[in-house]
Amino acid sequence: MPKNRRGKATLPPTQELSQAQLNEINKTGAKLRSLLITPQFQNYISSGFFRGVREKIVSVNFATIRNLVERVPLISAIIQTRIDQVQKFCRYEPGSGHPGYEFYLTDPNKKVTPEIRNKFFQLAEFIANTGWDEDSEREDDFADYVSMFTRETLSIDQVATELQRDVKGDIAAYWLLDGATIHRVDPSLEKNGINVEVEFQPDTRFAQIIDNQICNEYSPSDLLFDYKNKRADIRFRGFGYAPTEQAIDVITTLLFGYSYLRDQMVRDKMPKGFISVMGDVGKDQLDDIRDYWYAAMSGAGGQFNLPILPSGKDGVGIEFKAVGNQSNRDMEYHKMMMFLSSIISAVFSIDLAEMGIKADDSTALIGESDEPRLQYSRDRGLASVLSFIEQHINKILRKIDSGVRFRFVGLEREDEQKQSALRESDLRTYKSVDELRKADGLEPYDEEWSQMPLNQFTVQMSSAAKQQQQQGAQGSGGAGEQELSPEEQEGAPGEEAADNAQDEGHGAEIDWSKMFTKSLRDGRSVKIVIE
Repeated sequence: MPKNRRGKATLPPTQELSQAQLNEINKTGAKLRSLLITPQFQNYISSGFFRGVREKIVSVNFATIRNLVERVPLISAIIQTRIDQVQKFCRYEPGSGHPGYEFYLTDPNKKVTPEIRNKFFQLAEFIANTGWDEDSEREDDFADYVSMFTRETLSIDQVATELQRDVKGDIAAYWLLDGATIHRVDPSLEKNGINVEVEFQPDTRFAQIIDNQICNEYSPSDLLFDYKNKRADIRFRGFGYAPTEQAIDVITTLLFGYSYLRDQMVRDKMPKGFISVMGDVGKDQLDDIRDYWYAAMSGAGGQFNLPILPSGKDGVGIEFKAVGNQSNRDMEYHKMMMFLSSIISAVFSIDLAEMGIKADDSTALIGESDEPRLQYSRDRGLASVLSFIEQHINKILRKIDSGVRFRFVGLEREDEQKQSALRESDLRTYKSVDELRKADGLEPYDEEWSQMPLNQFTVQMSSAAKQQQQQGAQGSGGAGEQELSPEEQEGAPGEEAADNAQDEGHGAEIDWSKMFTKSLRDGRSVKIVIE
């Protein structure tokens, strides 16, 4: 096989690549010369508690992030909303168009036979049960797996799936692990002369560390380590960037707002004001004033009463003095909290209205209804989460059958009425009935009316074209009747007989039926005049 200047095997464009040829290309390929991670982590951490274990560079650890999710109700509501939406897609719905999932072949030219459909059904059972056989120790089904997967993605953006194998080495089940306990390792450090605390197996790439104890080691064939928001930054490459981490400062400010409101309701003992009695007043007079004030201002609607107090003797007066700054701080607090909530929701790609939270100053971006906003929010946030789950499941399927893929369906067709209106709009604008039937896999009608869009303009244009064709045919037929041969121009025999009969004073009887038949045969008309 020919090779290029870098030593990489090349192949003629028309030649198909076999698996052996692909392996040869991979072996002879040039090694990547660029650094993907920061230099101090190129050989992974060579000092610390575990040498050879790479840690994520973060300002807050996973435990703090999860604590924020538990403490902030808004984030919990966002994550739970996405989980509830994803749950609808955990059913096997092949070709129905309803929310669910299905399988398809990677080769578009290969037809789906009954044997392949049976394989799809077996894979659906494997996905639904998270394994080929039911296991009492494996309590999670596919819906539970997706629920935990979604929470891990939106919380810490680091997921790990262990592939359990049988005695033959084939995949028997898959389990979702705690992504925060999985760490990357490099077993080649000891070979490079770096002293390590733990000696890993040569094929180990990941380790599970719990309470500073290495519990398990994993090779790439036994563990799928994945994250949704990838970054090319050499400081963070190889780790995710969770929405909670992206909005950590805004979430902290929102927590301060919650604390302010809580302290104002629990610890604020400051009254609205107090009554100042001026002058020489004894205890009995103060008790009378207090009793009168309570009687006048207590009860329903008491705050709207107008108490009248006698001034008493000379030099004695009563004055109410307000305490605190009577301003619009409550309105400022409300606006600030709504602004922070909107920013956090935007980072999570969700609209507040999708969770049932209505902002006072929110307006529809598209149209006057909130439905376009909700649909846009689902298309932007929900579709992204489903796409990541789909990508992760396909990594599992590649290890089982490389010719089959998994995908979610029904996201675009959740509203059947909207789909029907869309098809009707297509039929009225630029598509024909036959085109829609072909798209649905049905036989076309192959009629004239089924090959054009069904709107008034195309129907009128078609009718006008038909009328012009008919008029043209009639015009050409009339012109043919007017064109006479030289013999016809001299007079037809029937006309001569009729003229002779008139010249003879109508003495001879003429058989007009024969004349009429002859005229029809000659393509001419007969005019009969009765006097």
